[in-house]
Amino acid sequence: MRTKSKKFVCLALACALVSLVALSLVACNGSFAGDLDMPVGSRPSGLKNLINDADREEIASAMQAGASEEAKKEAIIKLYNIANDGRIAQNNSLVIQESVMGICTAPKPTTTLEDRMLGTVLMHGYNLRTGNSWYNEFAAQSISDNKLSNAIFGAFSTMVKVNYHLEDEPDDYYFVSITDAALETNCKISRFPYMSYRLIKEPQAYYIEEFNSRMHILKAPNEICNMDFMAEIIADGATITLEDGLYKVHFSVDTEDGDDELLKQWYRKPQEDMKDGGQTIKRYLRFNCDFEVWSNGYIKSFKADYVRDAGLASSITVDNMSYIYDLDEISEILEDDYRLDGLTEIEKNLKFKTLYDRIEYYKETDVVKARLSPLYISFIVIASVAGAAIIAVIIVEILVRAGKLPKLAAKRAAKKQKRLEKKAARKALKAGIAPEAALGTEKGQDDKAMAQAESDEEADATHDEAPKGEQETTERSDAEETTERPDAEESAPEDKK
Repeated sequence: MRTKSKKFVCLALACALVSLVALSLVACNGSFAGDLDMPVGSRPSGLKNLINDADREEIASAMQAGASEEAKKEAIIKLYNIANDGRIAQNNSLVIQESVMGICTAPKPTTTLEDRMLGTVLMHGYNLRTGNSWYNEFAAQSISDNKLSNAIFGAFSTMVKVNYHLEDEPDDYYFVSITDAALETNCKISRFPYMSYRLIKEPQAYYIEEFNSRMHILKAPNEICNMDFMAEIIADGATITLEDGLYKVHFSVDTEDGDDELLKQWYRKPQEDMKDGGQTIKRYLRFNCDFEVWSNGYIKSFKADYVRDAGLASSITVDNMSYIYDLDEISEILEDDYRLDGLTEIEKNLKFKTLYDRIEYYKETDVVKARLSPLYISFIVIASVAGAAIIAVIIVEILVRAGKLPKLAAKRAAKKQKRLEKKAARKALKAGIAPEAALGTEKGQDDKAMAQAESDEEADATHDEAPKGEQETTERSDAEETTERPDAEESAPEDKK
């Protein structure tokens, strides 16, 4: 039926606009670019050298004066792949991540976090590995000084991802990803693990193939990044240097003139991730990357600064990751876990003899497994629905006043005119004047407004895919309902809001 089709379209439009308005309500966070004091790891010692002589010679040749752009690009990809393979295979390590994302509706290649944003999202995460076991937590939080804005925007940006694998359960890979304001994430914590949240859904076990698919993994779990870097898409001007036993690399992806098919292949995994949330990446407008690799092949840091066009989900993001390998340095960071403040040193020593013990603790801790009561969850759902309804009403009112909904505006005008005529008629009867004389030239404007609304509707109907007979039947039903139920008709505009 045409009426149901209209309601569905209006509902979809309202949902999209609610998202946009919710984004626009978030207070601007200006130049905020993350305030976490990122830990810096020392050069790993006692580990296998990952760079063989042939690869080292190729990289050294690319650093020479006069080296071709192609040689530099190939060397950069070579070094990244060595570090990535080492990261995947490394047994003991801790990764700390901080990311800041600025939401923007009209991104440009030059957009920065200092530009005015509709909203800002702060994200913290970590990955602890030992042997074949690991535990990974990641949380995102909308940050704003406006509590109402945070409450509305939180429904779209509050996120938690947890994944882990235990060597005692070799076939089970656990994962959960949740986007829900009920998570109550807090990423403004300066102590490990730099976040808190309420996990409202437990991680589920999957076989490795399903796990990799749900995580949108490119090569293997614990990889540096799931983007498929290749020399063909790197822009000219990339640099690679070696200082104090540390390779420093800077490059940009040629998002402007690079091959479209290769670029899509490069970001196909992030595209899958976006589609899980109902969004689509149209294109990357900028992607700058800086990473550091120790001369023995182990990644030290990875930073990416990128802008992507994804409709309402367009954003600029800065990812910053630090990699620590020394066990003493790892332990020092883990000892500062704010969740352990209630334990004595003796209790900590008894509970955490190995890194595996900590992974077991993170998996079982009450902080991670906290549950919301059904009543509290119901309150959050009701509050979210009520907030969305209020915003929808505001959106419709704005669109009507802006002339974007002419049919609704015409019908409102007709109903208003009808009310004025009735009011004038009642006053005329009290004064002993004929109703027609009291109405004067205003009489008939109702018919004119309704005629204009019907004309607009007929023009719109030419673009409607519903059969003509069905349209006419629905229009007659609407007209009959309007005639038979004037009281309901009076409240119709409020319902459509």
